[in-house]
Formats: sequence, structure tokens, C-alpha cells
Amino acid sequence: MTVLIGAETALGFVFDPRYKDFPFAALTMAVLPFATLTLLNRPPQGARPVTEAVFAGLFVLAALYTVFNEGPANWQSLWTCAMYFLLALRCGRRGACKSQNKQPDRNSRQSIL
Repeated sequence: MTVLIGAETALGFVFDPRYKDFPFAALTMAVLPFATLTLLNRPPQGARPVTEAVFAGLFVLAALYTVFNEGPANWQSLWTCAMYFLLALRCGRRGACKSQNKQPDRNSRQSIL
């Protein structure tokens, strides 16, 4: 849900930025727990889903566009874009899903007949 709401606000700042407030506080409260869990719980190696890669790219591109569009004088814009980058980092981490192809364990007690 956080990724979808973040994507909606990011696209809103790219395509229709007039009269919109930057959700820096709400985005910070939503993204920091995810980033902390990602740091503390390292996922196993594996491929990441395509949707997570697409959202990571969307957040990076929208943040770059918003930073250049708003400029360095708007601290709320910079804070929001930093949270978009952090969310992109979280979405772009490899190993978010486990591999479906598991090899049988040699030390298991089951024998293959």
C-alpha cells in the first residue's frame, strides 16, 4: 500500500505539480520502518520481481525530475525526494523473493526411490 500511494504522489508531482503539498512527514513515517527492516533482515540472494524493479525506477526518475523542477531552495521537496530514493532502494533490493527451484538436501533423511 505504501508503494502504491508513494507512486501516486510521485507521478502527481511529475505530471501535475500545481497546488500540491509535499507529503514528507507521512512518507517518512511509512518509508523508514521499511528501510530499517530491509537493513536488519537481509533477504536471501535471488531474482527480484519485475514490479519491484519498475516501482524502483519510477521512484528514482520521479525524484530526479522533482529535485530539478523544484530546486534546492524547497526543503520539503528535497525531503520528499530523499524518501522516494529510500523507497526505491528498498524496492530495488535483490532477493526480495525466494527461488522456486530448490535442490534436494543431501543430508535429509528422505531417500529418493
